[in-house]
Amino acid sequence: MGYRNYLFVVDRKKLAKVKKMDVNQLWDLTKEDPEEWDMDEDGNPEPPYWRDVLEKINGEELIQVSEALFYRNSDFKLSKYTKKIFKYKKIQKYYNEDTELMIVKPEILDALIEFYISKVKRFYNQLLLEDSTNPKDEYGNPLKPQLERLQSAVKSQLSWLNFVNDSKSKWCLSTAWLYEYDIFNLIHIKKMFNPKKQVLVWTGS
Repeated sequence: MGYRNYLFVVDRKKLAKVKKMDVNQLWDLTKEDPEEWDMDEDGNPEPPYWRDVLEKINGEELIQVSEALFYRNSDFKLSKYTKKIFKYKKIQKYYNEDTELMIVKPEILDALIEFYISKVKRFYNQLLLEDSTNPKDEYGNPLKPQLERLQSAVKSQLSWLNFVNDSKSKWCLSTAWLYEYDIFNLIHIKKMFNPKKQVLVWTGS
């Protein structure tokens, strides 16, 4: 699982061509020198960096996906939405050993929205818990005093307001890194995404 995970959007026809490529064709696509990169145990070049491949077919980054998806006790199952990209098993395996590079079904957008909504609800419900109830978080750890929780939440909201209107991407409304803004971004992406002409790609790095 990648440390950071992203959703990209790619033209369906362009990705269809990439799916059939072997390693040498992928290097030809990126127009880079494979000898400057790692070789496999047989002395053959490994596939090029995944982001270079996506950029050459005009893939656009949509959103960085929260690591909270993969925290303990998370019921989000990425495998429900993924499909392999590459025809050649060796290439597919290479890109998915330490990170990910997979097609994801459009339904993942609804799944992410619902996941983030559940996190927001849980967060605000925890803010309402009074100290007299000895409140605990979702992992069973004691929560900080209510006043500290409220102050921390307000400071966070005020801080991220500085980034609300700084997005330069047509796909992203805001780069403010709070679940609320992720929900708005995902709803916006869902309205713009055309599944007949475009494909969603999940990546990790």
